[in-house]
Amino acid sequence: MFVVNVKNSSGGVSSTLYEINVATGVPAYGTALSAALPFTAYSAMAYDPGTGTLWVGDANGGVWSLNLSGSAPTDVTSALLIGTAYTPSGQSAALNYVGYTEVGGLPYAWAASNSTITLFSLSGGASQIAWAANATSGYQYQNGALQAVDSSVVQPLQNGGVISASPVVANGLLVVPVYVPPGGDNCGYGQGYYDLYALTTGAKPKINVTYKGNVVSTGQIGLGVGIPLSPSLFVTSSGVSFYPYTTASAGPGGGAGGAGSGGIWPVAISGSVMNKPIAWGQY
Repeated sequence: MFVVNVKNSSGGVSSTLYEINVATGVPAYGTALSAALPFTAYSAMAYDPGTGTLWVGDANGGVWSLNLSGSAPTDVTSALLIGTAYTPSGQSAALNYVGYTEVGGLPYAWAASNSTITLFSLSGGASQIAWAANATSGYQYQNGALQAVDSSVVQPLQNGGVISASPVVANGLLVVPVYVPPGGDNCGYGQGYYDLYALTTGAKPKINVTYKGNVVSTGQIGLGVGIPLSPSLFVTSSGVSFYPYTTASAGPGGGAGGAGSGGIWPVAISGSVMNKPIAWGQY
C-alpha cells in the first residue's frame, strides 16, 4: 500500500491510495488498484496489524484512520477523521508522523508535526486531546479544556528542537526523537535527544528508566551530536529496551555510544511489558 500525491493545475493536491498484492502486482480484491482519498495525505503511514487499521496524518493537522481490506475503493470510504493535532497559534500544521497503541486495554493515537507532539485518547469514533507539548510549553486536558501547565506536569520538548523521526511507544512511555540544530551554546553542532513522556498523562516517566547505568530522572536522554532516529524495541526479562541512535552514531565518536565511544548502551525501561512488540521465538 502507498499513497501518491499529485498537484493539479489550480495548485491543489489530490491524494490517491494504492493497494497492490505483493506477489502478483494486481489488486487483492476487485479490479481497481487505487482510489482517491477524501483528504490530502502528508505523514508517513502507520499500519496497526492488530486492528487492520491504517493511520495517516494530513496537511492540516488531521489524524485519519482507514480500515484495510485489500480493496482501495472500499477502504477510502471508511476514512474517519479522528481529531486535529494541537497548535498553540490555532493555525493548522502538517503532520509528519502518526501512530496508534493500546495501553491497559485503552486505545490512544498520537500525532507529530515538526514542533509539536499531541496525544489523543479514543473512545469509539470520538477522541479527546489528553496532552500536547512543544518547545515552549506542555499542555494537558483539564476542566474541559486543553490548558498550558507547569513543566512538572507536562514537560516541553527540547528548546529550539524539531521532531526528527517517528516517536515510539515503549512500555507505556512515548519516546520522541528531538533534534536541536546548531546554534546557541552547542558549539556549532546539532544535538540529539529522546524526550520521554508517560503516554496517558504526558508526565515524566514514573517507571524506572536507565541509560549507561544511570537512572534517567529528567525525562530526557541526551544523545550527543547528530539527528536522532526512531529506536527499535526489544523485550527483556525485566521489561523493554532499545538502542538509541543518531545519524552520527555509526562513525567514530558517535553521540549515542557509537563505534568510537567505547560501545553501544541500551536504554532499559523496567516493569511488565504493557504494549508488547511483535516478537517470535524458535524452540
